[in-house]
Amino acid sequence: MKKLLCLGLLILPFSSFAQDSTIGVVVSSEIAKAMTHLQEPGYPLPYFISINVSDVDNWDSECDMGALNWSEHWRGRSFFPDVRVGSYALDNHRNPVPLGVLGSWISIDDNPFALKHDLWLGLDESYKSASAGFLRKEAQRVRDGKREYDTDDLSHEKPIISAASFPAVGGGTSFYRQMNRICRSVSAVFSQKPSLIQGNVSVERRSVLSRFYNSEGSRIHSSRDIFHIELNIAAVSKDGMKLYSERNFISLSTMTLPSSDVMEAQGRKMLSEVGKLLLAPSTSPFNAPALIDPTVTSAIVSSLGLNFSGESARNPSGAQIFRGKVGDIVFSKDLTLIDDPMARFFKKTPLVGFYSYDEEGVKAQKVLLVEDGRLKNFLLSRYPVIGFPHSNGHARGEAGAYPRAMPSNLFLEAKHGYSHAKLMKILLKELRKEGKPYGLWIRKVRSFVRENSAAGEESLRIMPELVYLVDAKTGKLTLVRGLDLVGTPLGFLNHVLGEGNDMTAIGHRIGWVPMSVVAPSLVLSQVELQRSKEPPVNPPILPSPQSP
Repeated sequence: MKKLLCLGLLILPFSSFAQDSTIGVVVSSEIAKAMTHLQEPGYPLPYFISINVSDVDNWDSECDMGALNWSEHWRGRSFFPDVRVGSYALDNHRNPVPLGVLGSWISIDDNPFALKHDLWLGLDESYKSASAGFLRKEAQRVRDGKREYDTDDLSHEKPIISAASFPAVGGGTSFYRQMNRICRSVSAVFSQKPSLIQGNVSVERRSVLSRFYNSEGSRIHSSRDIFHIELNIAAVSKDGMKLYSERNFISLSTMTLPSSDVMEAQGRKMLSEVGKLLLAPSTSPFNAPALIDPTVTSAIVSSLGLNFSGESARNPSGAQIFRGKVGDIVFSKDLTLIDDPMARFFKKTPLVGFYSYDEEGVKAQKVLLVEDGRLKNFLLSRYPVIGFPHSNGHARGEAGAYPRAMPSNLFLEAKHGYSHAKLMKILLKELRKEGKPYGLWIRKVRSFVRENSAAGEESLRIMPELVYLVDAKTGKLTLVRGLDLVGTPLGFLNHVLGEGNDMTAIGHRIGWVPMSVVAPSLVLSQVELQRSKEPPVNPPILPSPQSP
């Protein structure tokens, strides 16, 4: 996607974006004009229009074994219109919404004529698509009737004006030189192990200045800076198994990014862990009780979080796992789940899901999703759910994408918080009760993916870096490799035997939408391990180069 975007963007040296006066005047006038004159004979006028104009400043680079591979800097301005035909009760809105970047890239110069020309074409195309979509949807409603879980297509919300001046996009050439120095120095740590087949560091920064306007009178300016540093290494075992280690650092400010010393220390720890994995035995897949650390819990909660959206509850082609279950027990009674976009820190760790207003111009709100295992609410955009007629400020999306309800900062809270030693005792007790020779201690998620089974059920595959067998009799730990954790997110949270006192905040990205999960270690009564899907490879034929 990056290559496609860059074709339409002007690559320039760093400079701050212009302020809003020209864009604000142009967008406001074009919305007013469209609301009264944008009409094809025989088709209705729009009843609602919103426009999001986002200035994007993107910089990223990659280093390998201490050397810079490439570096790129581009700027662009995204224009995303949402034209609605029909009424609040029934309009052209689609569910599920199309994914990916759908907006167009328009002039980054504040040239009134060029901007008007871009908006003229964009609104015309959106209106024609909306009109056709509404007529199809109206006909389908006549033919099939209204589904029992359907309600209005757009909630009524009070307009908000929050249009302060934008901060200058800081940094510049000296900042990016500094980031490249960090990229080189951290990746240089991996040259200590020249037999690695991968040892790289990527550094990304995306600054977005968004201007949101709608026909109801909302006018909101917002800005977001996202920094993402990723460390990756890979080695090949003697039997051809690829072994990986990965670290991610996500922040909304350079002030909260870890220092290069901290990242270099993490790099050395990664080398040590991969070295141990190269000596570890592989084992056959099996099911057993397990202790999972906060990174594993975070992967489960992150994946589950998307299912709390109102769109998910009303998506006829989706799993709809929470539809009609408000008030029901959905997972362990010892667990409570809260989403709070207004939270900036957990202890001293910054929470990257923080924001004040969502992408539909609604103020962010704290939401109690699950209390003592019982479903209480949904994450809501302006696409409502029966019983919940208003947005709670969770419409999110990256520049140029259709906003939908998504998590921000998820907190999985537990009634009991036990020490690691106590959790191990709970695990060993369960192993002996079931007569299992071994249990599991699963740590440090490398990655995870959501999968759909042949039956249409949603499952989760988690690729951990460290999996230990726990001897049921002695508690002895044995590191093994080549296993993935599989199951459903709800299935994991319905088999909780104990919760840790080690609540940890971990940042994630869904595309360029940041979110955090704050969660503890958990003891689960049953998990399933499967062989890694990674195919075996032949190690390099020649000996590796000598380290510098």
